[in-house]
Amino acid sequence: MTPDFPLISIYRDQALYIFKNDDKLRTISTFTFLKQDPSDSILYDRSGNKWTFKFINYKIKNDFKTRFLANTFYNPAIKVEVEWSLIGTYTLEALKTALCNSVDNDKRDLIAQFVEAETIKTQLKNCDSFDKIIDTLNKLVFQNFADT
Repeated sequence: MTPDFPLISIYRDQALYIFKNDDKLRTISTFTFLKQDPSDSILYDRSGNKWTFKFINYKIKNDFKTRFLANTFYNPAIKVEVEWSLIGTYTLEALKTALCNSVDNDKRDLIAQFVEAETIKTQLKNCDSFDKIIDTLNKLVFQNFADT
């Protein structure tokens, strides 16, 4: 079972990303692979399901040498498989609340670096569909990033 893309990702209740597909999840750094915690990200699909995931790569050993190198000067990109876990369903209101909480919890102001936080939250609260939420995030949060 896999999610219905696109996905809205909320990372540690303070960072947002939209995944159009799983391509960006297939190549990651060794450091990211070693530090992964499936509970860090909650992903919301357009069908009303909430997901988390785990990276799988049987060639990378989680040992002292690999951790040391990944944390210092050798952190190569690696190919991984993604193992999806369905963790429940959500309502549109719950998604909007989670997104507004992420805006509030964003200590580095990455979400609201181009548009005021209150404007983002107001626009999100007015959305009446998943697709309108995606459009709003693209317009207000991700419009200045070439790779959204």
